[in-house]
Amino acid sequence: MTAVSSRTPSLDVSLQDIEAARGRLKDLVLRSPLIRLNADSPGSEIYLKLENLQPTGSFKVRGAGNAISLLSPAERKRGVYTCSAGNMAQALAWHAQRLGIPCTVIMPDTAPETKIAGVKRFGAAIVQLPWDEVWNIGITRTYEPLKDRVFVHPFSEFGMIAGNGTIGLEIVEDLPSVEAVIVPYGGGGLISGIATAIKAKKPNAKVYACEPERRSSTAPGRAASSRRCGRSSGRSSPVPSSSPSAKSLPQSGSSRNDSGSSRRVPVGAR
Repeated sequence: MTAVSSRTPSLDVSLQDIEAARGRLKDLVLRSPLIRLNADSPGSEIYLKLENLQPTGSFKVRGAGNAISLLSPAERKRGVYTCSAGNMAQALAWHAQRLGIPCTVIMPDTAPETKIAGVKRFGAAIVQLPWDEVWNIGITRTYEPLKDRVFVHPFSEFGMIAGNGTIGLEIVEDLPSVEAVIVPYGGGGLISGIATAIKAKKPNAKVYACEPERRSSTAPGRAASSRRCGRSSGRSSPVPSSSPSAKSLPQSGSSRNDSGSSRRVPVGAR
């Protein structure tokens, strides 16, 4: 079988790809605990998937580890780079350090000092640029001074999405009765992987995206959808994703369904 390039921008990540990613990540990342939240609402069962306990403090260590594992020896020798405000930067730097390969991260000049310190701790070089320039690198997947290195996109590529999907496998295995999963939404790589795994294993389970109301990544898509349907652009009602690769998903809804019965809802942690 021909290996799939980690750098392929792909929506065709399958359950088999996610299971293969789990094999590559064995002994590298934490199988994070799923902890029940002491919620006040009677009948609610809300669980937290504690990805903040990963070696670099976020779920990004999964996708970055899978992406690097898919690189050929020649590609690893060239070195890797990414663009990130912090979490992906630290994750890629951590994996590069353990493998002894060169790593550079391109960060916005507004990146938090704690994130910058984390990257330095893992031995990666840092290039700081204005936010618009960093964003453009994410779109073009190219930074001319590092054109001889391998660019690992922080969310929109095969290796990252498949690695993120391992979270979904663990949720279904640790909570077989899961009814809905709420996933933080930024670039879409996390929810794409998790939803692929959840829908393959539990087709009736719902997957919701959630995001800060004032920093909405999905707002443009929802506004365009409202205009096409002739609706006013206001706050949308939660609509569960019907596709693992959905790109415009609304905010999360209640942890209870319309009948008032309890719903088992894991909430992803950044």
